[in-house]
Amino acid sequence: MTGWASHVQVGRLAAPSCQLDPFVPHPTKTLSYPLWRHVLQVCAAVALVVAPAVSALAAPCPPAPLTRAEVTAAAAQSDGKDRGLLWKLSRGGSTSWLYGTVHAGRPAWATPGPVVAQALKTSGVLALELDPLAPDLQARVGALMAAPPGLSLPPPLVDRLAQQVRASCLPAALIQALHPLAVTTIAQLTVARRAGLYAEFGVDTMLAAWARAAGTPVVSLETPELQVRALFGPPGTVNVPEVAAMLDGLEDGKDTATLERLIAAWERGDDADLADYARWCDCLTTSDERAMMRRVLDDRNPALARRIVDLHGPGRSVFAAVGALHMTGDVSLLRLLAEQGFAVERVALQPVR
Repeated sequence: MTGWASHVQVGRLAAPSCQLDPFVPHPTKTLSYPLWRHVLQVCAAVALVVAPAVSALAAPCPPAPLTRAEVTAAAAQSDGKDRGLLWKLSRGGSTSWLYGTVHAGRPAWATPGPVVAQALKTSGVLALELDPLAPDLQARVGALMAAPPGLSLPPPLVDRLAQQVRASCLPAALIQALHPLAVTTIAQLTVARRAGLYAEFGVDTMLAAWARAAGTPVVSLETPELQVRALFGPPGTVNVPEVAAMLDGLEDGKDTATLERLIAAWERGDDADLADYARWCDCLTTSDERAMMRRVLDDRNPALARRIVDLHGPGRSVFAAVGALHMTGDVSLLRLLAEQGFAVERVALQPVR
């Protein structure tokens, strides 16, 4: 295995939820409420959990996470096309880049296209929400994701969780070991695999591997602790309505359609459709859902912008890759960076048909 693929260590931590080691009852934590409405624009490592043993999945089970050999073989057949949304950031005589990503992807996306690759080559550092290949990330995220002590959920909710665990061919022990939102997140990841989307090929993971192969430093814009708190709320707590809402999305099948539309909009660089997400996602109909959206996106954006500002400067260029929905709304990264004196210019990428 050579080049960037040598950095994608499926079997340890290749990408969120890509670990193929046998299940260990490890603390874990992830996103909340109808997850696929947010999972692809949220941090990579929040979805990091131990995957089930998958060597003998039955036909009704979702596709298994990819093995290292499968990742390597698929990467060799990447089409090398530009995808997503890229902006040029100029201030003080230096140029940086802001790239809107998704955190699960298809094998054809394993290498960046020529425009994105050139922007990354000219940058001194790659900045991700969290570096999914950081050696300590798995342990740090895992330590944040345990089931809260003394957790007691309503029995009907436990039954619904158990049903989703069975449907996803996951170990029953997950329900006792992990935060309920972690359990629903793992189940949601199977929805992605059914749609041909794998965390192993998430854009952040591919960029991190590609940058390492090129000798470009990789840094995190946030910490696992900050992300987990933003995504789940205060440590040791469970928002039961959010768990119920995530289960609703799994049970009614709407999450799959939302996920596929979100991915399609990102792939063709359709910022208008992404900006209209709140209208078509059917995920912001309650006050709890709207509060969650603010916590996941708007409340994190000021700190993300400050970190990008800190990494940019005279003679310094950063390629910042952040979930695409952070580029939308009244508190978007684009607006915040413009307020810091950056000239923000959309870079044309060849549309993917």
